[in-house]
Amino acid sequence: EIKKGLAEPIIVVRRPGRIILVDGHHRAVAAKRMGITALDAYIIEIKEDIELGMERTAHTMNLKNLDDIQILDYARHPLVAITNRLVKRD
Repeated sequence: EIKKGLAEPIIVVRRPGRIILVDGHHRAVAAKRMGITALDAYIIEIKEDIELGMERTAHTMNLKNLDDIQILDYARHPLVAITNRLVKRD
């Protein structure tokens, strides 16, 4: 879907001197691994130079760029197992 341009746009916050990825981490990491250098994005502009809570969390976890993000294998995520069980009961 990413290669065909069909993926949902990512969401970023742009504030003075910084762009923060808010939603679409998996798509952004996958695109980078495929050599794609640009994605469609919804951009939220913040004129004030304030630190967002998610920036503090990223700083605490030492996450500085896409290479620092680890994508979970959804097949092993506990919510996927619960969802699969619920679906099988119907």
